[in-house]
Amino acid sequence: MVEWAVRTSVSPDGVIGLNGWFYLEEDDGQMLLFSSIEAARQYISDAGEDPDDEYLEYTEVEHGSIRA
Repeated sequence: MVEWAVRTSVSPDGVIGLNGWFYLEEDDGQMLLFSSIEAARQYISDAGEDPDDEYLEYTEVEHGSIRA
């Protein structure tokens, strides 16, 4: 089953690109996964953020492995 994750290269303190990727997470620290890119984009939009932000990436996750 393929799911989608949202990631960014912007760290929580606003530094860009120094420490790899940061993934959108559940409250328990698990990666937040979506059934489609559209569902991920809607979640970002509903949270008041721009789903087309240049630092956001929607990446495919298959069986727990992130596909580059």
